[in-house]
Amino acid sequence: MPNIRLAYLLAAVALPAFAAPLPVDSVTISAAGLAMLTHPFSADSKNTRLSLPVRQRDVNDVLKTLVVLSPDATLASMSLAGNDPLALPVALEQLNSLPDLLLALRGETISVSGTRSLTGRIASVAAQPATETQPMRHRVTLLNAQGLQTFVLEDAIQVQFRDDRLNRAMQQVLDKAAGQQPNAVYDLDIQLRLKAEDSRQSAVRAEGQLAYLLAMPLWKTAYRLVLEPEGDTGTLQAMAVIEN
Repeated sequence: MPNIRLAYLLAAVALPAFAAPLPVDSVTISAAGLAMLTHPFSADSKNTRLSLPVRQRDVNDVLKTLVVLSPDATLASMSLAGNDPLALPVALEQLNSLPDLLLALRGETISVSGTRSLTGRIASVAAQPATETQPMRHRVTLLNAQGLQTFVLEDAIQVQFRDDRLNRAMQQVLDKAAGQQPNAVYDLDIQLRLKAEDSRQSAVRAEGQLAYLLAMPLWKTAYRLVLEPEGDTGTLQAMAVIEN
């Protein structure tokens, strides 16, 4: 399979961001739409752990194909911090609509400020149809020591949940949503095992490369020979065609 070996990153190809300790050493792009990236490393008996930043959308490819290219070291383990399970009584999609969120959290205590300042437990959320002079509005009913009280959600300046655990859980679900973006970067923790020089001694130092495969735009080469009008000389042109 033909391939083109690049000593440095190509500016026209989008590659993941990497930390300075593990720069990209080379990129080998094949005609099959794959690329092998390598990162040089140095390790010793006191420092056998490496950290490789990986984009979220590339995590599966890196975990499946990562190898250590070194005569003095092998791959001992890899680990990637995951997201903790969240105990949130609503779906992430319900955060797109405040009326839907309040209705899903019926029974929770909120404080409201605006045209009215109220505190109470959510009893109901009712939509009021739009008219010729007024857009759709939502009337929220709260239960407190004074009984049932209502306010118009669109007139509220601030809505605050009184349960700190619920606030923390909502912060976590938003953090999780941010971490699920395709370009979110995770740190892949890599543990090396240094090979012993003999059966009684461990290797003092190891150098090598980390290598793995990523999906890349299809790379093809094309050649064109331009002959001079007279004579037997010409110019051979080489072009790279990227099919994204």
